[in-house]
Formats: sequence, C-alpha cells, structure tokens
Amino acid sequence: MDRQEYEWLRSGIGKLDELLALTPAEAVIDRMSLESERERIVAKLDTFTPPARWPATALLTFDGYPVRGRRGIDAAFAHQALEKYELSVASAGASIVGTLPDRGRIPNRERYRLLITNVATGSFGFEIEEANPTYGPDPSPTEHGLEQVHTLLKVSAETDDETFASVHPRVLSNLHGFLKVLADNRAVCSLAFNGDRFQFQNTAQVRQSLANLNPARIRVEQREFIGYFLGYLPESRRAEFVNDETGELLSGKVAASVYDADDINSMLEQIVTLRGHIRRGTTGKPSYTIIGKEFHQ
Repeated sequence: MDRQEYEWLRSGIGKLDELLALTPAEAVIDRMSLESERERIVAKLDTFTPPARWPATALLTFDGYPVRGRRGIDAAFAHQALEKYELSVASAGASIVGTLPDRGRIPNRERYRLLITNVATGSFGFEIEEANPTYGPDPSPTEHGLEQVHTLLKVSAETDDETFASVHPRVLSNLHGFLKVLADNRAVCSLAFNGDRFQFQNTAQVRQSLANLNPARIRVEQREFIGYFLGYLPESRRAEFVNDETGELLSGKVAASVYDADDINSMLEQIVTLRGHIRRGTTGKPSYTIIGKEFHQ
C-alpha cells in the first residue's frame, strides 16, 4: 500500500462516519451498508503498518513554449529538465551528508534516484518520489537534497549571496544547468515540496535566477590559519573552530577528502593548522570548508 492509497482509505473512514451521523436509525439497510463498508476499510488498514517516514515526494510542473496545454510536453525538453533536476538533488543530498567531492562521480549516486509516479494536472508536469527511501524516522539524504533544491530555487530570483555562498559549488552549477534548460526553451516551472509551493512567474524571473545562481558570482580562496576545534558532528561533517589569530568562532564543513575527520573530537582545543576554502558572495558572510588539518605536537 502506498501513501496515496493509505490516505485515501483514511479519508474514506471519515466520510463514512459523516454519512452514518446523518443516516437515521430507522434506515436500517442504509446503515448496514455504510457500517459494512467502514468495517472493510478498517480491516484493510489494520493489516498495514505505515512506515515511520513515507518516501519524500515533490511536484514539478512546467509551462511555456515546450508545453502544449494539458495535452503534453516536448519530450527532449522534459528529458533535459528532469535529468538536470535529479542531478541537482543528488549533488545537494551528497553535499549535505558531507560526501560530495569538488569533481568526479557523485558518491552513492544510485541512492538519489527519483521515480516519476504520475503526471501532474494543470500545467504539464510530474509527480516525483525518491526511488530508494530509507523509511527511518529521520529524513533521508534524498529528502535533504529535495529540500535544499526547493529552497535554493525559491530564493534564487532574489539576490541572496550569503545563502549561495554556503552551498557546495557543484550544487549551484547543477541548478544553474537546470535553469539554463528552462531559459533556453522559454519555459517556467513550479515546484511543490513538503507543503510549500513556489513558481516562476515569467521567463524574465527565470533568467534573473539563472544569473543569481551562476557559480561565477561566488569567489573562492584558499587560506591557511592556526586555531583549534571546539566540536565536530560526524553525521553532517560540520565543525566549530576558533581562529587563533582573530579569536573568531567559525563554523564550516569538513570536506570528504579529509578521511580522518573522526579524530577531531578526541583532539578538541589542541592547536591545529587548518587549510580551508572560503567562499564569498558579493554580499553576506563567508562560508568555510576545511580541506586539510595538521595537529601540533
């Protein structure tokens, strides 16, 4: 049983309860029919244990030149757009769990596969679901990726360099590629995820987002400085550290290339030389990624 059927059955019980409340006691046959149907649905639900967390879903719809009303959508455009969207989700998910390298194959690429489960009504589009859900109580890496892509596209029409500077450059590059497909084909899209929906109003807004998400807007420099760690979260690969020269408390990602990151928590407050990438937009705070460390003896 999938989520749609489960929710449909649960809503069916509610509707039957409403009908039973409106059906007089003397309408014996009508009440028996309603009660029988209610018992059938309850029995079916009792045989199914819903997962702690359903697979993450999104609704991606398109409008503009490639769309022929409710009849269909240009196949080449749909293929390109969906490929870039899935790639964006995969890179975002991998960056959040801390395994995305600067180049090369996305680690565990198959984990981030998406399914098209239905065709969306209205403007032509697709209902999308993660292909390999974890069913655990916490969001899966794919769900994290879907959420970040949704958030970045939603704010992309506005200049938000601080948000973009904290995002892995490959995620920005892939989202830029998705928006370029839209712009090149004079298309717009809307995206719904986790109860929130946004849409591009016109192609001019798409082009503005394309310019704002251009990775070239983000300046990257490599620096080396001395400091010490205050803590490290292995699951998200985030660390807090102090720049000993300035006394600043900083927070940033530890790159996947730092294979021995797990020893950080055993050497807190010990002087360390850090090498890191600092990403800055034209405005806003910088974002830090640690690419190397050497503890002092």
